[in-house]
Amino acid sequence: MKRFPQDAGLIGRLLLSHPEFRSICEDYAAAQTALALFKARSDAAERPEVAEYEDIIRELEAELADMLKTIRGAAGPDPDGHPQPTGEPDR
Repeated sequence: MKRFPQDAGLIGRLLLSHPEFRSICEDYAAAQTALALFKARSDAAERPEVAEYEDIIRELEAELADMLKTIRGAAGPDPDGHPQPTGEPDR
């Protein structure tokens, strides 16, 4: 996910194993697609949907960031004091 490149490995694992996370990612992708369609319209500046989808995207990004932070924190720090994702440690 472009928004969270530092968490690419964790995101990949969560997409396979965490249905709620996957659902939020699907909603995020759908909102990004819808926003792009509205922005491509000739009347985009007058479309209230543009601002609405931008808000939805910000809310979903915040929700995903919170989930990633919680999941990283649940694993505790590695021996060097860095946070680890759940599942296999990144070493």
